[in-house]
Amino acid sequence: MNIILFAATVALAPLQEAPDTVTPRFAWAPGTILEGQVEVESMQSQGGEVLPAQNLEVSLTRSISADPRGLLITSQVEGPAGQALPAYVISEAGDFVEVDGVEEMVTEMREQLLAAARAQNGGVVPPEARGLAEQMFNRETIEASVRQEHEMLVGFWNDRTLDRNAVEVRRMLTQDAITGEILPTEVEIVWRGYTPCVEGDAEAKCLDLEISYFPDSDALATAFEGVLGAQNQGEIFVTRALQERIVRLHVEPENLIPRWIEEHSESEFDVEAEGEIVDLAIQQVETTTFQVRSGLNPLRP
Repeated sequence: MNIILFAATVALAPLQEAPDTVTPRFAWAPGTILEGQVEVESMQSQGGEVLPAQNLEVSLTRSISADPRGLLITSQVEGPAGQALPAYVISEAGDFVEVDGVEEMVTEMREQLLAAARAQNGGVVPPEARGLAEQMFNRETIEASVRQEHEMLVGFWNDRTLDRNAVEVRRMLTQDAITGEILPTEVEIVWRGYTPCVEGDAEAKCLDLEISYFPDSDALATAFEGVLGAQNQGEIFVTRALQERIVRLHVEPENLIPRWIEEHSESEFDVEAEGEIVDLAIQQVETTTFQVRSGLNPLRP
């Protein structure tokens, strides 16, 4: 072949492009250990006054082990709220089975909240704190929380063909992070394309997934009103409630192992007490970065 013709042929060859559809499949394996760093920033404003931000950083180790029921997922946290993540069981196909030791977890989470209330009230636990602990931490709320996390990581995506930037809208029940209540919610899920698994990766190896949650405003107002009523004396009314929660995930397409998760939520409430209305805004950003330490792809950065 003439060298000039050969060069032209190379120059005109079409570039390989990433496909516009993908079908991720669950393939978590026993022996996989994920080490994560979690950063949480919470901000609140009340009546236009911005309160000091609260920041939390913890280390997280998540282990995937063999279990007669399928796979056992356990998480150990170093730092504040270190016992707040229940273990749970999923099938080898990735379906949720059950929370492991849910009754013990209910007792532990209630005691954590009551200990904080005791420390803030001179060693005495106010009756409203006990009511709040029972309302927020029970078998139903813990199981709903774990199911929702597993749906976010696996259930929405497993063995489903996704078109790039095609938004799917679902209406379902989800657990609200502020009140702990199960609320009717509009959920939007979408695959945005490929992306580096974590910051600093040179290649776009992971799927960029996005989930948006929009709880029903009336149900959210009623739930938040119940929380405020359990914490305060006197009549309190929530006249307006809005919330948006967006979760971005970078996951490995061949197994759905998470590498980076960011949750950003914004909530706004109008609260009426003693004839006055106060606007309350709550923002929270939680970012988790995982590294695979054993099991799947242990050498990947």
